[in-house]
Amino acid sequence: MTTLRDDLLTGVAEIADYTGQPKRRILHLIEAHGLPVFRRGRVIHARKHQVDAYFGGAGTQPAAEQGAGR
Repeated sequence: MTTLRDDLLTGVAEIADYTGQPKRRILHLIEAHGLPVFRRGRVIHARKHQVDAYFGGAGTQPAAEQGAGR
């Protein structure tokens, strides 16, 4: 079982490393596409299971954008 501490990503750099996306793309996804994050002060945090769900569990495009080109 995963603990809450193991599920936490702290900072845009850690979220970017986890997803394989550049930091600027993560910031864009947060602002424009609703990547699920929360802030404690000025630090952005995310839960791995929410980020995985946002990206559809696999791939690097958000689930909302995967069918956009069809």
